[in-house]
Amino acid sequence: MKLDHLALLGCAVNHLKANPGGHVLVAVTQFVLVNAMTFAVICCGLCGGMFVAVPAAIAPAASSQDAASVVAQSSLLVYPLIFGAMLLIVPIIAMLYVGYQCAVLDEVDGKGKVNLAKVGGVLTSAVAAIVAITLLQCGASLVGVMFCYVGVFLTALPFKWAHLIRYDRKVGTMDALGLAWDGFMANPAAHFGAFAVQMVLSMVLAYIPLIGPMLVWPVLAVFDAMAYREVYPRGATTTSPA
Repeated sequence: MKLDHLALLGCAVNHLKANPGGHVLVAVTQFVLVNAMTFAVICCGLCGGMFVAVPAAIAPAASSQDAASVVAQSSLLVYPLIFGAMLLIVPIIAMLYVGYQCAVLDEVDGKGKVNLAKVGGVLTSAVAAIVAITLLQCGASLVGVMFCYVGVFLTALPFKWAHLIRYDRKVGTMDALGLAWDGFMANPAAHFGAFAVQMVLSMVLAYIPLIGPMLVWPVLAVFDAMAYREVYPRGATTTSPA
């Protein structure tokens, strides 16, 4: 099945124009949350470094080697703290996006409007499955990055719609991953095309001050849900892609 990705993008934009309410709240919430957590990580790192560096700087330094030792100690504290916090933040943000994405799919299917309560309900209804698939996707992306980013297409992309498959078809985690892989092998062009459109949109919106980052989630989620529904039609008698 060949998807018209540009036509789907136009449909996604029109859908957001016709149904702005819940999407605006989610967009503002994720923007505030992401930035708050990012600044919190930076502040924790700075405070940690100052906790080591300031007392040492006040005390008389015996030599330049002492100053170098202070810098080394600060680095040993700050960098692991920041890196560890980012490893925690990325899955949290990814899981929030999953809840939003599933709520968007219901809205596209005419099962109710998107709102924060529904996003939270999706998350709490299947925390273990969402965490498992999210960690697998993050791990696959890290493996792909090690191969100069090209490997992402071979590791993470096959599981692009695993969350939506699990939520839509009411299957288990392993079944969702298996169906996602089968769907990718059956129609890789649709997956590659959707991924390419989302990457371009992300880069373009990132350059629009303030408004761009808030539009990223709504535009990407609606487009992704529509692309998924085209590949996996609603009410199909089998779990295979169209």
